[in-house]
Amino acid sequence: NSFQSAMNLDAPFTTPFEYPDYFALALTYKPDARRALFIGLGGASAPKRFWRDFPQMDVKAVELDREVVNVAYRFFRMPRDQRLEVEVEDGRRYLQTNEDRWDLIVLDAYSSDSVPFHLVAREFLQLARSRLNPGGLVVANVIGSIEGPGSRLFRSFYRTYRSVFPSIAVHPVGLRNDLDSLRNIIVIAGNAA
Repeated sequence: NSFQSAMNLDAPFTTPFEYPDYFALALTYKPDARRALFIGLGGASAPKRFWRDFPQMDVKAVELDREVVNVAYRFFRMPRDQRLEVEVEDGRRYLQTNEDRWDLIVLDAYSSDSVPFHLVAREFLQLARSRLNPGGLVVANVIGSIEGPGSRLFRSFYRTYRSVFPSIAVHPVGLRNDLDSLRNIIVIAGNAA
């Protein structure tokens, strides 16, 4: 029911969507980040930007659907490089079976009409927290509204994050003052008090 990825053909690292740019806010909270795990790939807008913009960083993406990975390489010019790995796997299962530690775990697997609840449950967030390096962050792209009738999902999401992480920052995407409107909301969660 909605566009999931888009890219400017003349500038493959740009997208008409604003929210991928907001993921870089995580580096204002964790400027020394060197390892980022993206759960959800789509057209690879955010992972390939991290790969390009932060050459000190190793980026890994975990995507459930192999065809999405194929599309990212074929149509969205995702680079093939050792600093940008992709694995086909469910994000939760990946964290359960790999004890690697990350500075950033970026969740971009939700849409307004499809929320994989096993990736928003308290148990999943506890697992993600256990896979962070000291000072590491979980960064999530949530679709919702901050206030009003459409904020129910976001408020639930926020309460769940708050039950696991002592520090939460909320960044509504865009400069609109209308907090009732449906939009991307970037949530950054960590252990800092």
